[in-house]
Amino acid sequence: MSSTKNSWIEQIYQYVEHYYWCPQDLNKQSTNKVGGIAFEEVRARMRRYEVPLNAIFNITLRLLPSRILINILSLFSKGTFGQNFTLIDVFSMIPEMGNFIQPDIALETENTRIFIETKVKDSFALKQIYKYIFLHAWLNQRTGISKQPFILLLSPKNIDIQWENSDKNEIFREDKSIDSLLVYLNKQNLPMKLGNLVSTDFLHEDVRKVLESLTLGSTTWHTIGDYLNQELNSISLRESNDNQEVIYKLIADLLSELKNRQLYSTSGR
Repeated sequence: MSSTKNSWIEQIYQYVEHYYWCPQDLNKQSTNKVGGIAFEEVRARMRRYEVPLNAIFNITLRLLPSRILINILSLFSKGTFGQNFTLIDVFSMIPEMGNFIQPDIALETENTRIFIETKVKDSFALKQIYKYIFLHAWLNQRTGISKQPFILLLSPKNIDIQWENSDKNEIFREDKSIDSLLVYLNKQNLPMKLGNLVSTDFLHEDVRKVLESLTLGSTTWHTIGDYLNQELNSISLRESNDNQEVIYKLIADLLSELKNRQLYSTSGR
């Protein structure tokens, strides 16, 4: 593992580690009293699991200039994503949704709503995609504003390889691209229940509208790493201004994190 001590990402990990030793700060008992996972294993899991990486990627997308953010989104799909991006909290908008779904990344502009589902080891599943589609419809219904819907899938491998085996061959029978998934979805009947929703009837009309305008996209961590590395190489620290120096540190530390997780390598896939 490369050295990451001088990294904003490592600082985040270290602050989280504080709560292992001081669980009372979260109104929790000490692991010494109730048993638990050894500290070194906790440290390893944080640097291996998907959820911490999602938090890191959310922070990065929030801080990057719009130009770079749009270029990253364009690696998934060639759609028009808009400007002035904001991170949104879907639970505050639909509190009764409970644990229906937790978007890994949720972005909005004035006219678009973008969900990004990330994977590190797990596979994509059709049920999860349906939940994102229904969430788009639910938000349109709740807010009274129909926005251009995007669902973008990010993983170590190409979409057809990262898909779970149960329906992989049926969806990607002729075409291995994300287009096959949209074709497949438009041929299926809508699920009558989904997740903790015992009935989805109240959303069906809005879901059909979402499917009519839905843009699906996919890319890999390596592709994003390649693009960010190009951005990094374009910045000369000797001649850079304050803004470029901040961007350099933001991107350089994220690339180190992706390398440490074996999601990116400058030597190839």
